[in-house]
Amino acid sequence: MKTSATIVQIPTAPPASPTSSGLTWDWILIGAVTGITGISYGLIRWFLGRAIGQIDSQFDKAEEHRKALEGSLKYMSRDFDDRIEEVKEQVVELRAEANRYVPQEDYVRNAAVLEGKVDAVHRRMDEVFFILTRTKQHE
Repeated sequence: MKTSATIVQIPTAPPASPTSSGLTWDWILIGAVTGITGISYGLIRWFLGRAIGQIDSQFDKAEEHRKALEGSLKYMSRDFDDRIEEVKEQVVELRAEANRYVPQEDYVRNAAVLEGKVDAVHRRMDEVFFILTRTKQHE
C-alpha cells in the first residue's frame, strides 16, 4: 500500500499593513519608543543638572561659611592666647604675694608662743609687784 503525502499549509500572520507614508506599525512603534526614551533622557539630564547645580551652590555657601568661621576662630584663638598670658601673669603675681602671708598653722603656733611669753612676763610682774608692796608695808 502506498501512502500519499499531503501537504498542509499552516496559516501565517497577516502581512503588515503599510500606512499612508509607507511605514509599517513596527517602525512607528520603534520611533515612538525612541522618542519617549530620548525625551526621558533629556528630562533626567535636566533634573540632574539642576540638582547638581543646587548641590554645588550649597557647597559654595558652606565653603564661604567655613572660611568665615576659620577667620573668627583665628581671632578667637589670638584673643584666647592673650587671655592665657594675662592669667599666667596674674598667677605669678599671686604666688609672689602668697610668700608674704604666713600659713594658718604657723600663725597659731606663733600666737601660742607669744601668749605664753606674755603670761610669763605677767606672772613675773605680779611677783615683783607683790614683793614691792610687802617691802613697803614692812618699812
